[in-house]
Amino acid sequence: LRSPKLILLDEPFTHLDPHTRKEILKSLFTYVRRQNLTLLWVTHDMNEATRFSDRVVLIQHGRIEQDGTPTELMTTPKNIFTAQFVGYHNFFPVKRSGKFWETPWGKEEFDFSPNASEAILVIPDTAWVSDSTAWFQVKIEERFFRDTLWTVIANMGERMITLQTLKVPPMIGQSMTLTPRLGDCFLISL
Repeated sequence: LRSPKLILLDEPFTHLDPHTRKEILKSLFTYVRRQNLTLLWVTHDMNEATRFSDRVVLIQHGRIEQDGTPTELMTTPKNIFTAQFVGYHNFFPVKRSGKFWETPWGKEEFDFSPNASEAILVIPDTAWVSDSTAWFQVKIEERFFRDTLWTVIANMGERMITLQTLKVPPMIGQSMTLTPRLGDCFLISL
């Protein structure tokens, strides 16, 4: 058939080098949009899924976890699986206390508050602020430069956290103090 209405692809370019893969994907999606075709694309690569898709269906063990636009998945993941797939790393269990939530550093109120007694507080990697009056003391376990940001894996005692920053972080083994910017954080219902 020379004029398909639907194209099905299951990770067709996984083994290509990153530059070639990126160029082929751009060409393919330009063609698909120009021809007004539907493309069903299977990928495990979050960047591909969110960059080229109009809609993403996230499946785990044959079950749909979330279906929506890339923006919806990034800004309002419905569960931890979706949050992890789109790149979130820092999860803290919290409990409701009236209109507030009990967090590891005290009671807080959030703009969006699910109608549940328990939830997961998600702190994006870029929502950590380092200052001397911060709530958490962490020890640097790893640090590396990725894209345009430093990525830091830090030990917070009972858990590991991930943060990204433009500032050069302390060396491995050194400590730093952190506070989450609460306006960038969100809750996921349990």
